[in-house]
Amino acid sequence: LALVVSGVCHDIDHRGTNNQFQMASGTILASLYSSEGSVMERHHVSQTMCILNTEDCNIVSHLNEQEYKSFIDLVSRLIIATDLSNHFRVIESQGAMARNGYDPSNGQHREL
Repeated sequence: LALVVSGVCHDIDHRGTNNQFQMASGTILASLYSSEGSVMERHHVSQTMCILNTEDCNIVSHLNEQEYKSFIDLVSRLIIATDLSNHFRVIESQGAMARNGYDPSNGQHREL
């Protein structure tokens, strides 16, 4: 479910500009989200959470507290991972993992 929600919402309310433009222009979004980087992706996460917390759109109301926290964390990480400025770092890490083998006990491997 987290993959579906992330896929549908990864560019929700996109402004047609990139993160660099947002920061260079000093936009409201940049002032809200630039301290952690990935301005637009963090905005997409915020919009997604607003929708999911709307009564008629809360498709995860059946989850217990721990499941809900895990779901929200995963959705956030998946949407933020769509920031292309991180793409080549992720590809490099995936290549190293493919060469050296997957270790299921390694949290970084599971994340990739």
